Amino acid sequence: MAEDTRNLLARHLLFRGLAPEILDQLVAMSVTKNLKHGEVLFLKGADGEGLYGVLTGSVKITIPSLTGKELMLGVMGPGQLFGEIALLDGGERTASAEALGATRVLLVPHRAFNAFLAKRPELYLYFLGIMCERMRATNTRLEDVAFLGLGARLAKVLLHLAIEHGSVGPDGTTIRRRLSQSALGQMVGSSRESVNKQLQAWKEAGWIGMEGGKIVVRKPESLEGVARGPLGIAGAGAG
Repeated sequence: MAEDTRNLLARHLLFRGLAPEILDQLVAMSVTKNLKHGEVLFLKGADGEGLYGVLTGSVKITIPSLTGKELMLGVMGPGQLFGEIALLDGGERTASAEALGATRVLLVPHRAFNAFLAKRPELYLYFLGIMCERMRATNTRLEDVAFLGLGARLAKVLLHLAIEHGSVGPDGTTIRRRLSQSALGQMVGSSRESVNKQLQAWKEAGWIGMEGGKIVVRKPESLEGVARGPLGIAGAGAG
């Protein structure tokens, strides 16, 4: 189990530049937790106990609205970490997290981590630089929601999922994560019906396939062209 934790931390942007002995100390302070499907890991506004990583299963990250709807920020699968802000400041969670299926996560506790940093103050600048990179990525996502049409937003999400969770085969890259069209709608800030219309248009064009509840990206270059455009494909459900 310690080796799984070490491998997970070592691959992540936040920790992969650290010396092996520092990584070993992070592994020693980490704990694991098993979750059932639908079990809430934390809610938006709750105190942040630290950084989480997915060992097995998956976790969806959402922001609830006053109307009861959710904006899905993403689905974290094995090898992915989330909650970096809480690791450093222990402040309130900026989003909610819920298990999708049986899931095992690890936690790097905020208090133990900060006690460790107090003994190694030179690491503060290292982690500050990493967090600045993450903030830039968040700003880009907010710009996408504000200025891009549905086609462009959905294309960017599919391309990202293909990179993070894709298996390359003769017919294209299959996204291993099963995401409902409602979940995709939450990720791009649109309705299930609009997402379905756009996916069907791309399927008819031969850009994607939909097999067994999974999406196959067959022509990534076409999706990349849409992702660069401000409105997506005119007349193909973008909006």
